[in-house]
Amino acid sequence: MKSSDSPDGKMLTLAAGGFKDITRIASSNPRMWENIILSNRQIVKSTLYKFTETINAFIEYIDSENSNSIYNFFDSAKKFRDSIPNNRKGLIEPQNELIVDVVDKPGIIGEIATILGKNGINIKNINVSNSREFEQGCLRITLPDSSSVADAFELLVEKGYKVFKI
Repeated sequence: MKSSDSPDGKMLTLAAGGFKDITRIASSNPRMWENIILSNRQIVKSTLYKFTETINAFIEYIDSENSNSIYNFFDSAKKFRDSIPNNRKGLIEPQNELIVDVVDKPGIIGEIATILGKNGINIKNINVSNSREFEQGCLRITLPDSSSVADAFELLVEKGYKVFKI
C-alpha cells in the first residue's frame, strides 16, 4: 500500500481500521521479523511463491476480462472466510510469549533467566533465533500465564532490554 500511495497520501486516508488490523505486523519490531523470516526462509519462500502464482492468475483474469474467473475468485474467498467459526481464535492456542532482542554474547541467556528466576517467573520454553549477518539476535520466551508475561515484560524493560509481547 505504501508503494502505491500518491504524493497527497490518498491511500492513507482511505485505509480504515480493518486495514490496520490486518497489517499489524508492520508496526512490530523489524529485527524480530527479520530473525523469524531468516529462520523460516524455506516455508516463507514457498508461501510467497504461492501468493505470486495467485496474483499472476488474477492479473490474467483482468487482462483477459474474464468476469467468470474474477467472480469465482471472490466467491471462493467469501465461502472460505464464511466457513471460519466466529468463536475460534485459531488452530493454536495463544501462547504466553515474549520476544527479547539480545546481543550475541556469552551469558546473555543466563542473565535473562536469572532476572526472571530471581523474581519467581518460570520459563516454560526458550528459543534462540539469530542472524549470522548481524550481531543481534532474539530470544522467544514462553511463560506459564499472562500475568507472568506482564511481570517479565516490566522487569526486562526496567533492565534495559527491548522486549515485545506476542
